[in-house]
Amino acid sequence: MVPRNPRMDIYNSPMERRMEPGCEYSRLTIPTDPSYASVASAYVGEISRNLGFNELEQSGLRAALIEAVKAVIQIAFEPGERQTLDISCQRVPGGLEIIIKEKGLPFDAAELTANVRSTPDEDIFQMRNLVDEISIQNLGPEGMEIHLIKYLKDQTLNDYIAACEPERFHPIAERPKSLKKLDFEIRLMRPSEAIEVARSVYKAYGYSYFYEHAYYPERMIELNNNGQMTSAVAVTSGGEVVGHCAIFRSERESRVAEIGQAVTKPEFRGHGCLLKLTEFLVDRAKRQRLKGLYVRAVTNHTFSQRVAARLGFRTCGLLLGYAPSSVSFKGITEQLSQRETFMIAYRFLEKEPDLNIYAPPQHGEFIANLYDQLGVKVIPVTPASQHEASPPQEPILKIKSSVFIPAGVAIMQVTRYGQNIVEEVKHVLKQLCLKQFDLILIYLNMMDPGTFHLTQEFEKLGFFFSGILPGTSNGEILILQYLNNVPIDYEQIKLDSEMRNGVLNYIRREDPNYR
Repeated sequence: MVPRNPRMDIYNSPMERRMEPGCEYSRLTIPTDPSYASVASAYVGEISRNLGFNELEQSGLRAALIEAVKAVIQIAFEPGERQTLDISCQRVPGGLEIIIKEKGLPFDAAELTANVRSTPDEDIFQMRNLVDEISIQNLGPEGMEIHLIKYLKDQTLNDYIAACEPERFHPIAERPKSLKKLDFEIRLMRPSEAIEVARSVYKAYGYSYFYEHAYYPERMIELNNNGQMTSAVAVTSGGEVVGHCAIFRSERESRVAEIGQAVTKPEFRGHGCLLKLTEFLVDRAKRQRLKGLYVRAVTNHTFSQRVAARLGFRTCGLLLGYAPSSVSFKGITEQLSQRETFMIAYRFLEKEPDLNIYAPPQHGEFIANLYDQLGVKVIPVTPASQHEASPPQEPILKIKSSVFIPAGVAIMQVTRYGQNIVEEVKHVLKQLCLKQFDLILIYLNMMDPGTFHLTQEFEKLGFFFSGILPGTSNGEILILQYLNNVPIDYEQIKLDSEMRNGVLNYIRREDPNYR
């Protein structure tokens, strides 16, 4: 039913009424030049014609749009100011919604509405007679929106609800009964299947996945060809690729690799795909004579943590805010409220002898406990002197570079201590903060006596305990982390076992931001 009188509303919060693009949605961006109002008018006229509005209604919508655009440019922008406006159109049940979005000078929507109602000669008053609904939304830092809605008179609402049912983003289909006993073939990825892996990532994450190379089949192929990745896929009897997981490493000569980049198409979840892929790759790693594997498991749910534990991986740290909050886990967690924290879990693939390490004394007992549950006994060693920790030589501090590091994360590696190492770290930390990295990690080798004394100096800069990474080509690594104005709500971090929660509690106590 078309309302007899147009309605004007004000929304002061973007959460009160927001439209998600989905049903015959399009958008036009124009300069804040009144002469471009006619361009926007032509765009709206063509959209309204396609939706079935008659010539008189099309003319009214074009006129309303011109008046609205001119009014917004006059109110929200200084004369001659060069900015842009977005005009979007979306079919809604029963008609068309037009949105004019600006990010100019703030203006009082309530005052504007009062003026419209009291002064018939105002342009927006004329606009009220040409559309059925007008609303003004204050989005705060995102600017203002004016919404115009016009309903079709010759169609029923049910007709347009049916016509305008938006297609959701690859919905998780109801699993047919035959899938209950679905068998997969688990094998290495073929080059021709890289495109299907990319499609699986898209179906599971949209375009929010933090490993960008997963969207580029040719990059996936190259990484597998040069030995940085070993990709495995799960394939149905019909030949459909439904899951992927990989072993990967930044340094090809390293005998420790990460296992991850696991993705299962949403409609095939719950059939043990991830477990079988991981088992296959663990066996592959043993045949490649790797010393150990580690996994970074998400903490917005505990499924991948449980799979890791089942395969013998044990918790050895937490990376707070490791992945962007824009990551969307389709069908699990559609939107994260903070940067995603990852649990580090490790598994030795070979029997390790006792280790002599220079663990910093303030964390020595906890580090020994982490190694103990990995099946390795550590023997703490104290350096003979402070001079041994900071020898008179030039320090070497490297910034790790890899396609496997998510956006917003930087990793420093101390490969050699020297007398100026603390100042060097302080300088690089400042530069990384200015470049707006959210999480900054520093890797310290516990086989080097410098780590015993200097860890405390790095902690004075704001770094704090994150965990350990055993058996790398750069030694037994102690990981410290630094949060660059990134708030972390520890209550949102989901961990599956008592040991993992013990790690969480320890890190929370060490976090200077939490204290």
